[in-house]
Amino acid sequence: MTKQKALGLLQHYAYAAVSGVVAAYVAGYHTPKDLGIAVVAAIVAPILVALDPTNALVGIHSAPDIVKIGAEAGLKNTK
Repeated sequence: MTKQKALGLLQHYAYAAVSGVVAAYVAGYHTPKDLGIAVVAAIVAPILVALDPTNALVGIHSAPDIVKIGAEAGLKNTK
């Protein structure tokens, strides 16, 4: 994994954690314990994405070449 991919993945986790804390705070949960639980709950989805073997961009396992090519082509078309 390149440094750029690692930073992107870390940024993805940070976005999820911040959005979870904001949602919990707005809902009325203000204690540090409740906000910590919100962080853990928010990063479950990005962790599951990272563990997905078919996710060629951030997956831990190696995906088939055709999936990697399609994912990288899709990423290039969004820039």
